Amino acid sequence: MPTHAVPENINIGLLGHVDAGKTTLARLLSTHASTACFDKSPQSQSRGITLDLGFSSLSISSRQFTLVDCPGHATLLRTVLCASAIIDAVVLVVGPEGIQTQTAECLVLAECTTERLLVALTKMDLFTEPDRSKKIEELKTKIGKVLAATKFKEVQVIPVSPYIEDTKEQFLVALDRLVPGSPLRDPSGTALVAVDHCFTVKGHGPVMTGTVLQGTISIGDKLEICSLQTTCKIKTIQSYKRSMNSAMQGDRVGLGVTGLVSVDGIERTLLSIPGHQRPIDSFVMTARPIKYYKHPLISGVKLHVSVLHQTTTGTLTFYRASGEEGEFINTIEDCSSDVKVLVQLTMRVIAPPGSAVLVSKLDDDPKAKSCRLALYGHVTGMGEPKIFRWKYKRGMVQRVVDDRRLIGYGLCPTSAGLQRFLGMECHILAQDGSYISTGRIQSPFGTTGKFNISLDHPSRAGDYSNSIVELRIKTFI
Repeated sequence: MPTHAVPENINIGLLGHVDAGKTTLARLLSTHASTACFDKSPQSQSRGITLDLGFSSLSISSRQFTLVDCPGHATLLRTVLCASAIIDAVVLVVGPEGIQTQTAECLVLAECTTERLLVALTKMDLFTEPDRSKKIEELKTKIGKVLAATKFKEVQVIPVSPYIEDTKEQFLVALDRLVPGSPLRDPSGTALVAVDHCFTVKGHGPVMTGTVLQGTISIGDKLEICSLQTTCKIKTIQSYKRSMNSAMQGDRVGLGVTGLVSVDGIERTLLSIPGHQRPIDSFVMTARPIKYYKHPLISGVKLHVSVLHQTTTGTLTFYRASGEEGEFINTIEDCSSDVKVLVQLTMRVIAPPGSAVLVSKLDDDPKAKSCRLALYGHVTGMGEPKIFRWKYKRGMVQRVVDDRRLIGYGLCPTSAGLQRFLGMECHILAQDGSYISTGRIQSPFGTTGKFNISLDHPSRAGDYSNSIVELRIKTFI
């Protein structure tokens, strides 16, 4: 009979450069393997590298640790970005070569997505005695200097190898300490499952494997495949061969389902309550610029956008929120960290509020020693806010009537054209652009485009000789 008695699950991302030893480390540590692990696919075996996310698990101190083995090849970064939505902590895998280009990019990704990092030094058996200990310490020192420039200044760097005695046991102790308490899990909320693989098992029918991102799912629930807008029903739930009645946020699951005609095209998708999640073509996100990204971040730039298991391209518009509207910002350097971003997508995605978003430039040369990760943030809203620019129009002060009234000219050639400016606030500026006073366009003066200005505060007549009248006009884009 299915049971609820399953260990607490913690998801650990294994990140690092290609051939650093991530899959070998997962194989060394794991006690349970899923259908997608250890490079089982024919494509991975023929090329000799990890091409997709691999999942396996082990138990420490009555807790289950799911290892998410991520591809290390630079061209597969978008697959690694998919994993960032489901991990609680990161193990950065470093080989004898030390920190390489892709290692550094994985470290940046870890900075964006987690507060917990452990460094695994692999293939240390390639260092022969009697110099092995010395070389390991030298490598630790070099890694420490790199970490000193990040938020991970005090993390452990642990050698681990199947050929060096006691290193596996020492690493498992460090892994257990990496997440000392229980990760924050919320069983409430609308169910949302990130599906990474879907296949047919003979005698059982369609099976989906994935991670519960939000809420709780139970046997008998009807869920919608969001990308296809078709429904299926949960027949069985398992987690590494343990049968369950239900699963909650953070759990790694295999779902036996009914109601599917075919499993084709069901990969990297999401499951949710029918009708609750719909694909969208734009959203608003917070923005945390990644300091290592060297390209300019200017409104209108088109970059790759990764949210949950989906990656597409989108056009970014930066703005500063002002009530229900937003003031356009040309470049993210023009504003403080409270900037928001309107993301207009080329392909519709599922992006519930609160979802983590990574913006990157994946078409950069992966061999170049430059960071491709540009922005990190979270979805805060759907649709497109009203974003405006300030347009400036200038005239001149012709003469002073009294200490509260001026006559101006030059905004438009006729009094009829002045109608749209009546009642608008204006600033009186000196010739060098410095501020003098504030007033309002009160009424036309004659028929040649002159106008009356009423000042907010009395002022001396001498203040206004050769002064400028400036209007600030809100123009929506």
